[in-house]
Amino acid sequence: MNTLLISDLHLTDAPRDSYRWKLFDWLIEVMPQHDVKNLFILGDITDAKDYHSARLVNRLVGALLGLYRRGGLHYIHLLRGNHDGTDPHCPYFEFLGQYPSIRYISTPFTFPLNGQDVLALPHSRDPQKDWDGVEMHNVDLILMHATVRGAVAENGQVLEGVPPSLLATARRAKIYSGDVHVPQKLGRVEYVGAPYPVRFGDSFVPRAILLEKGKARDLLPPAIRRGVITVDATQAGLAGLSAYSKGDQVKVRVRLNPSEYLDWQKIKKNVTAACTEQGVELCGLELERTPPRRLLRKSGAPLQQQRTPQDILKAFCAANKVDGSSAAVADGILEKLL
Repeated sequence: MNTLLISDLHLTDAPRDSYRWKLFDWLIEVMPQHDVKNLFILGDITDAKDYHSARLVNRLVGALLGLYRRGGLHYIHLLRGNHDGTDPHCPYFEFLGQYPSIRYISTPFTFPLNGQDVLALPHSRDPQKDWDGVEMHNVDLILMHATVRGAVAENGQVLEGVPPSLLATARRAKIYSGDVHVPQKLGRVEYVGAPYPVRFGDSFVPRAILLEKGKARDLLPPAIRRGVITVDATQAGLAGLSAYSKGDQVKVRVRLNPSEYLDWQKIKKNVTAACTEQGVELCGLELERTPPRRLLRKSGAPLQQQRTPQDILKAFCAANKVDGSSAAVADGILEKLL
C-alpha cells in the first residue's frame, strides 16, 4: 500500500483554467498502477478562498468522490492551505470531512499510517503559537502546508516564512510540504510543488511524489505550458512560439517605441494569427512602451529627427482621411495628455 502526495491545485471554474481538472483523470489512471491507497493533497485545493461558485463546489466534490471510487483508495487526506478559506477556524471545505472517505485536517494532527507515525501540519498564520506543544521528535513523516524561510518562489525571490528552528526537534522525520509551487529541497524540507503551471511564466517541471516502501520517487503528470513571450516590431515572426505545442497558453508582450504605435493593430493581428496557426491559446496581448530609438547618422547626411507624437497623429489622420475638425479635436486631446 503506497501513498501519493500532490499539492497546490488552485482549482477554479474559469474556462482558461480547465486544464487543471485533467489531473483527476491522470490520478485515476496512475493510482491503481502504483497501488496507491492514501492520497494527500497538501493544501490550496482551490484558489479563491471563500468565493466559489456552486458549479465549482459541485464539480470538486464529484471529482474527489470519483477519485475514491475509481482509484481504489482507502482515504483522501486534505490539508487546509492558505487559499482554502479566509477564517482558519472555519475552512471553506471542512464539510468534506463528513464523507467517510475523506479526512479534512485543519489543526495539527498525528495518526498512524502504514506502520509510521504521521504528523499533518495545515497552514498556520502563527506557527510559533499553533505548533507549540506539538510532538515532533517521535514522528516518522511530516506533511504540511507552510513556507519555510529561504524557499525560492517562481520568480526567483527568496521567501520569508517559518523559521527552520520550529522543525528542529523533528530529527528523524522526512518532511514534505505544499505552499511553494516550485519543487525544491530546503534543508530537510522538500516541496512537492504544483502538478502543473499555475501562473504564466512558470517554468518548473510539475510533479507528484510517490512514497513507495519507504522510498520516494517523482511521478510526472501531463501538463500544458504557460509562457510569456516578448517581441518587438522588428521581428518578422512571433519569437519563441515554436517552443509551444497545441493546447499551451501564452501571453505576448509587444515592445514598441512611440514611432511604431501606428503598427499596433497590424501587430495584434499577426500575433493572433500566429497563435491560431500553432494551436496555442493567446491569453493576453499587451503593449509595452520603450524609449524612442536613437537614429543613426547616414554617411554625409544630417541626423534625422525623431517623430513627435504630433507628427504621428498627423500621419495617422492623413492616412485614414480624418476630416479637419476631428483632427483638431484629437490634437487638442493629445496636447492635454502630453
